[in-house]
Amino acid sequence: EWLGGSIKALGSCHALIAELWGVLEGLKLARWLGFDSIKLNVDSSSVAKVIQSGLNNCIGSMLVSKIRRMCTLD
Repeated sequence: EWLGGSIKALGSCHALIAELWGVLEGLKLARWLGFDSIKLNVDSSSVAKVIQSGLNNCIGSMLVSKIRRMCTLD
């Protein structure tokens, strides 16, 4: 069942950045829709690794921080 979606103009950027934006916007949408528990699936092992590790010195570290913060909200 389709519950919603989002679109964001990123211009020209690294694929990892685009994937991270997709994760962040998806988490925001789930929160806006009132979900208090979600299962996040990504098809990029690089994205999964960067989110799980919380690396601060990687490309997109600001996005990773925001994603990890969203994951800790109750």
